[in-house]
Amino acid sequence: MDNVGFGFAPVRGALMVARAAAALILVSSLFILVGHLTDWSVLYRPLPGGPATHPLTAALAVCLGAGLMLVSPTRREPGAARFCFGIAAGLAATRLFEVVFLASPKPQVDGA
Repeated sequence: MDNVGFGFAPVRGALMVARAAAALILVSSLFILVGHLTDWSVLYRPLPGGPATHPLTAALAVCLGAGLMLVSPTRREPGAARFCFGIAAGLAATRLFEVVFLASPKPQVDGA
């Protein structure tokens, strides 16, 4: 069991997949934010008339993707990744507060 660690082939493979997923999340979320800034709805609303991605949700995904890209088994001080994850936690709390307390209630639809 001494050879099981970050040099172990399945662990290296999992780290490569995680970094690729983090890069995909980061790039797609940046596209969503650019779409909101430029008002190009195709980037944040993939289906015409469908639901759109909220800018806070995209910013949260950017922070998570950047944090995952910064995580490395060879770094002794993961301060930058922790900072990104802290910002993401703050954005998640902000979005949750907005949805729970600031969202207008949906109108009731009568079945009759």
